[in-house]
Amino acid sequence: MKGVKRANLFAAGGPFSGDWWIGPLMVILFLAVWEIAPRLGLVNEFFTSRPSLLLQAAIVDYGSRDFWSDALVSLVEFGIGFGLALLFGIPLGLLMGSSRFLREFFTTPLMALYVTPTMVLLPLLIIWVGIGMASRASVALIAAIFPIIINIVAGIDQVEKRLLQMAKVFGASWLNILTQIYIPATLPFLLTGVRLAIGRAVLTVIAAEMFVSQAGMGFKITMYGDSMRIDMLLVYVLTVSMFGYLMTRLVVLLEAKVSTWKQIA
Repeated sequence: MKGVKRANLFAAGGPFSGDWWIGPLMVILFLAVWEIAPRLGLVNEFFTSRPSLLLQAAIVDYGSRDFWSDALVSLVEFGIGFGLALLFGIPLGLLMGSSRFLREFFTTPLMALYVTPTMVLLPLLIIWVGIGMASRASVALIAAIFPIIINIVAGIDQVEKRLLQMAKVFGASWLNILTQIYIPATLPFLLTGVRLAIGRAVLTVIAAEMFVSQAGMGFKITMYGDSMRIDMLLVYVLTVSMFGYLMTRLVVLLEAKVSTWKQIA
């Protein structure tokens, strides 16, 4: 039995199948070069630091209350903005996708806002909602909502017209079509939009904190950058990057599950 379990790990579709080792190998090589190059004097350690120094800084940072306080501030701002993007983006995307009138009505202003750099709106949001957490959560909302809406509308466009015609022939109501055709069909597109929205929300929260905040990960990145503490700065940068990566990976795994369910169905 142990031999069978070990073999299955390397079978097609298993966690260690295919070229799973390429990613970890590249990370190890990158860290090795990063550590060795400053030691050999090939690059200036003052500007690049080294992984070993980052590890020491991370141990100090992760053991301090200030770090977790700043992380909590950024997490709450991200959670509020991203949560509101899901709350408003999903129904708005479904309505726009299923109604030609609503699509034509909202498309122009939404696309105009989509192509506008979100941070340009930050001064206006500060005037509207204040300089506190609300303004930073608002930029995350604006940044995250558009990929969700656009992908849902794209998913509804992929629904076969014959399927809709058949549903109408059998007397299906708009609510039936929405819940039994549109939502299942758009779920993979929604998850793609969510994956894109996570990156945009994290980026805008950190950027907003760098400009208008006295707390949060972005504020500390600016503070350590101004004081040329490259090791501490990179600890915060890598922590934010890892958070965004893990959130994205969770959505990717969920996408794989949804794809499996659709194949079984």
